[in-house]
Amino acid sequence: MPSQEEFEAWAAQLVGVIAGEIRRYRQRQGLSVQQLSDQIAAEYGMQIKRSVLSNLELGHRSTISVVELLILAKVLRVPPLLLLFPLGRQESVEILPDYTAEVWQAARWFTSEKPFPPKLACEAGELQLPPEDVESWEHGATPARAYREHDWLINQHSRAVTNASRARYTAAEDHKQVQDAQRKRDLIQEGIKGETPPSDKQLAILTEASIVLRSLLDRQEMNRRYCDAECERARELEKILAGQRRQMRQQGLIPPLLGPDLEHLDELIPDQ
Repeated sequence: MPSQEEFEAWAAQLVGVIAGEIRRYRQRQGLSVQQLSDQIAAEYGMQIKRSVLSNLELGHRSTISVVELLILAKVLRVPPLLLLFPLGRQESVEILPDYTAEVWQAARWFTSEKPFPPKLACEAGELQLPPEDVESWEHGATPARAYREHDWLINQHSRAVTNASRARYTAAEDHKQVQDAQRKRDLIQEGIKGETPPSDKQLAILTEASIVLRSLLDRQEMNRRYCDAECERARELEKILAGQRRQMRQQGLIPPLLGPDLEHLDELIPDQ
């Protein structure tokens, strides 16, 4: 167990990482410390004095609140995660006293994507967490995992609907071209009816027009089939989404809000 001094040193070091990123993103935005302070007050009514921000950036302040972290991240237009874990800026971070891990692995733990990361200096055989720790993490990460799966399903549904819409539009455009090609082929055919026999040139023109028409018909049919397939895929995804939302409610979770195009899903799910 770390001593009080070691704990305070770690806390100050972690705040120092955040402070360094705040300074970097502030400078990237072209803001002075005073301008940052003024913008926070104007947008959120929170008073973080210039002197407080200066002390933070200079390492003279060893604490930062969650509220301050969130507001600073929003004003600086950066995800809060990147203030805490500077991805691409350093290889490792001391996420707990005397516990240094790779920045990316620490960030994935923070976002519930992965279990608690191994120490950076561990031997290869020591990298795995005990099974009970992994099981505990998996249970604790259930809400985030459910939301990610829900988001993935929403994105897949949106893609299927978009694909179907594009294919339907293309098929409609193809239909116009098919009609034009059909008329052109019919005119050519009508023009050589009286020729006995038709000349090679006339037959070549007719053949070319027929090939163009066949190609357009095939493309139209392909787009229709693709549209039907994507519509069916969207319907199947809606069924899966409805089941996912039902399962989330059974787990005591509140499912994400749905857009107008999917609000009907919850009409199929009884209140739990």
